[in-house]
Amino acid sequence: MNIKYVKPNCFYKKQSEIYDCDSRFTYTLSGNKTGKTFSHALWINEQAILGPEGTEYAWVAPIFSTAEVAFKLLKKLITASSLYKKLEEEDSPNKFKFNISKMRIYYPNGNTIYFLSGDKPDSIFGREYHASVVDEASRLKEESFDALLSTMFVTEGPVKLISNPTIKNNWFYQKWLKIRKGEVPDSKAYKLTALDAIEAGIMPQSTFDFAKKTYSPAIFKRDFLAEVPDSEVSVFKADKVYENILKEAPDNSLNKVKFIGVDLGFTEGQKSDYTVVSGLDKNGNLRFYKRFKKSGENLINTLKAYIGNLPSYIDATGGGITIYQLLKKDCPNLEPYNFNNSSKCLCIETLAYYIHSEKIKYPEIKELLDELIGYEIETTKTGKTTYNNGKSADHDDTVISLGLAVLKLKEQEDEGENYTYNIFSEDSEMEDESIWHDIEDEYSFEYNF
Repeated sequence: MNIKYVKPNCFYKKQSEIYDCDSRFTYTLSGNKTGKTFSHALWINEQAILGPEGTEYAWVAPIFSTAEVAFKLLKKLITASSLYKKLEEEDSPNKFKFNISKMRIYYPNGNTIYFLSGDKPDSIFGREYHASVVDEASRLKEESFDALLSTMFVTEGPVKLISNPTIKNNWFYQKWLKIRKGEVPDSKAYKLTALDAIEAGIMPQSTFDFAKKTYSPAIFKRDFLAEVPDSEVSVFKADKVYENILKEAPDNSLNKVKFIGVDLGFTEGQKSDYTVVSGLDKNGNLRFYKRFKKSGENLINTLKAYIGNLPSYIDATGGGITIYQLLKKDCPNLEPYNFNNSSKCLCIETLAYYIHSEKIKYPEIKELLDELIGYEIETTKTGKTTYNNGKSADHDDTVISLGLAVLKLKEQEDEGENYTYNIFSEDSEMEDESIWHDIEDEYSFEYNF
C-alpha cells in the first residue's frame, strides 16, 4: 500500500504563516477559539510523520489536563483518517498506537509524540526531542522550558510556543516583546485574536459582541484580543454572577446529574474547611449541592453515595490523594485533580469563562455567591498570577467544587467536537520503495507498507 501525505490546506492566513515559518522558534500570543491548538496539533503531527525513523517529539503544557486536550484532539484526527482505518482493516504490522494513560502516540514509522506536564521540570529531562510545542507557555515555569531546550541541544529542532497572555513581567511575554523588536535571532512573534478568527469564519461576530458586553474588561482583553490585561482585582463579574441564578433551589437528586466536582475539607489547627460536592446536569445547571464537615469512614461512605459512577474530579492535593485512593474502587469514573498555581488558574479561569458566557446556572446559594463575588486576582512579587478568596469570603470550597464540575463538563464538550479534516490522503497508484520521502513537491510524501 502506498500512502501520500499532503500538507494541510485548512488554515487561514495567519495560521499558515505560523505553520510554515522557517525560524526555529515561534512565539504566538493568542485569544481563545482562534484555532491555535488545532493548527499546532497538525504541525507536530507533520513533524512526527516526516522526521527520521525512531525519533521523538514533545507537546508540553503546564499540567496534564491541558496536555490531554491536545492528545485527544490529535488522536481523534488520526483515528478519523482514511489511513488509520485502512491500516486497521488490513491489520498491518505498522499501525498507529495510542497509550492513553501515558498520553503517547506511536506512529507507523517508529516515531513517538509525548504529551507532557511541565509542572515538574525534572520530568522533562532524559529524552532527545526533534520538535516540540509548548502550550499555554505563559503558565509554564521557565525552568520547565529550559529543561525542554536541554533535550534539544543536539537535534536543534523547531519549537512553537502558544499561549494566552497573563501579565507583563511574565517570561513568555517578555521574550515575545523582544522578538517583536528583532532582538532574538531565529525567532518570530505572532498574535492570533478573535478578530482574526471572525475574518476567517471560525468565530461568529455575535460571539465577540456578546463577550465584549458581558466579560470583565481584563478577561475580554486577554481571552479575545490576546492583550495583557490591565490590573483588575475581581475574577467574576458581579452582574454576570447574579444573572446566572436559577429561580429554583437544587433538588439534590442525582437523577439528572452528569458531572461531579468535590472539594475536600480538612481540619488544620483552628481552621476547619467544608467538603463541598457540586453536581451539574448535561446543560450546565447545578442540580446537586452538598456542603458539610465530615471525616474518616463517614466522609468516605458519604462521597461514595454521591459520586457513584458519575464522571467526577476530586481535589487530590496533599491528604486528598488518600481519600481518592479509598474511593476509586467504588467510583470508577472519579479522577484526581492536583492543585498547584497552574492547575488552579485553569480551574478558576474555566469557571469564569462559563459564568461570563452564561454556560452554567446555579441556585441562589448564599455561600456560593459570596465566594464568587469575593474571588480576586493577585500578582505575586515573582510575577505569578494567583487566585484567592479575597477578604469578603472565609472559604473558597464552593467555588473550587463548582470549578471542578465545570472542568468535567468542558471535557465532555471538547470530546463532542467534530473534526472532519482528513489529515492523510491515500494514493494507491504511486510506486516507490522508501519510507517517508519527497515525491512530487515539497509537501507531498509517500509511505510504503
